[in-house]
Amino acid sequence: MERGFDAPPFALVETVRQVRRLAAVSREAATLGLYAGQKATDARARVPELVLAEAEPEADARALRELADWCVRYSPAVAIDPPGGLFLDITGVAHLWGGEAELRDDFVMRLKAAGLSFRLAIAETAGAAWAMARFGPDGAILNPGGEAAALQTLPPAALRLDPEAAAQIERLGRRRLGQILDLPRAPIGRRFGAAALTRLDTALGRAPEALPF
Repeated sequence: MERGFDAPPFALVETVRQVRRLAAVSREAATLGLYAGQKATDARARVPELVLAEAEPEADARALRELADWCVRYSPAVAIDPPGGLFLDITGVAHLWGGEAELRDDFVMRLKAAGLSFRLAIAETAGAAWAMARFGPDGAILNPGGEAAALQTLPPAALRLDPEAAAQIERLGRRRLGQILDLPRAPIGRRFGAAALTRLDTALGRAPEALPF
């Protein structure tokens, strides 16, 4: 079931190279600045009320594969995005449901009936859909060409960067993607690395992105 608005911040924790790190965080924890990959001790110091539970990556991966198999009712092309995401290519199939909004609503209804907690978005690019599903309005449907405007207010983590790299960008004072989109490409590459340019280009549709469908 979905967590209520008064739910405590929650995270799954795992051991990585003998260091306890957050494997996944709830919406409430993310709002407080916590992120996957962060040291558990740092997270607890920042948010003392944080509730932790042991991650079960093998069980999670198995459940995600089963969900991907179920999703073929909505798309013949489903890609797993570990540790907890899926990409569905609905190009050419949304009309079978009456449109994108109707497909989304049916999808939401069935997942909620199964007791699953989730967020989703529909966009022309995988990067924009990923960003909106995690940091934008839940259930958002972007118009073609509307990626740049939609990403303006989202945090650097919305680019699917390494969590520590995204945190570093924020520490440099760039807390919204709009502050990065406004920069010339060369300074972006120099300051934030080639990965940031690649993620920007694929999210905005300037470059193709191959997904493992």
